[in-house]
Amino acid sequence: MTCYCNECQEKRNKISIRGKNWEVFSQLVAEHIEDYTVPQYGDYPHDQLTEFTIQEVVMNMKRYLNRAETSQRGDEDKLRDCFKLAHYANVLYDLHKEEIFKKGDPR
Repeated sequence: MTCYCNECQEKRNKISIRGKNWEVFSQLVAEHIEDYTVPQYGDYPHDQLTEFTIQEVVMNMKRYLNRAETSQRGDEDKLRDCFKLAHYANVLYDLHKEEIFKKGDPR
């Protein structure tokens, strides 16, 4: 149960700079998914990612990580690749979570 006393509310309202940066970045990732990924590839459960294995997700993440080290990409593509990595990380998290639940660990 969430406490709503002044002290607990103040703690919830205090967010680190890293936390604020994540909020901004995660919003940009969500916009990328809505404006680019879903129109191009479809949405769950009718998109390509639905069929991906953990290994395929990791392979795609490695592809974008490797591209980050090259100077051949334009600035906009470099930033967009970060969104793609974050999206793949979310899919990887979901796949791991699903695997854990199948084992009976209810985290």
